[in-house]
Amino acid sequence: MSTEQSIATIKRVIDAVNSRDFVTLRNTAHPDFKRHDLAGALPEVSGAA
Repeated sequence: MSTEQSIATIKRVIDAVNSRDFVTLRNTAHPDFKRHDLAGALPEVSGAA
């Protein structure tokens, strides 16, 4: 991957995070990406009572 391609990838990831576009983030980061939900594991993070 060239420097230009690397920079473009980083910008795409930042744009996806900023717009909460997790599908693009997943597809850019890794095709087998799995998001693990912390609900219940860390109540202070998930906002669970």
